[in-house]
Amino acid sequence: VDLYRRHRGAMEQFLLAGGVNESWLTGKGEIEKQLAATRSLQMVNQRMLEHLAGARDELQQRLLSQGLTAEEIRRLSPDTRLDANLASVHNICETIRDALEDNRSALVLLRQHWGVWRLDDQGRVKWSQDFYASQRYTTLRKAVDTRIHKVEGMHQQWVKTLSKLPGGSAATPAPQREG
Repeated sequence: VDLYRRHRGAMEQFLLAGGVNESWLTGKGEIEKQLAATRSLQMVNQRMLEHLAGARDELQQRLLSQGLTAEEIRRLSPDTRLDANLASVHNICETIRDALEDNRSALVLLRQHWGVWRLDDQGRVKWSQDFYASQRYTTLRKAVDTRIHKVEGMHQQWVKTLSKLPGGSAATPAPQREG
């Protein structure tokens, strides 16, 4: 729960710093803020991935240590449901990891090539020259947008799945992205 709260807090900070929205990049300071928020979320997301890798076994060990039998544990939370939920969260975190890495790389390109690009009237990066960095940036931005869209879809599906479980609720809001 604590790790989830940290993940959510890091995500909120990431969004407050502009998230993946390039229209916030009006100066070098904003690039640095987005890079710092990206790194912070990357670290928490990595810890979440590591935690999820051993969560099922840890949960079973804790329940066993509380005196529950293996049969009681299976009745409380069938392996298929537990595995499916852990797998869903793990897939979301892996996709976030990949999107953050691409976002970090795009921000580094913008920082390295400061003055060779500007924001257009719609808040999108436009390069003043066509060279490798502009092509690389375009590729990275497309990958970020695709992955963020994928995360949103996976999260919505996961919320639907949770709402169908006994005691489940569809009240879990989907993370909102800027831009």
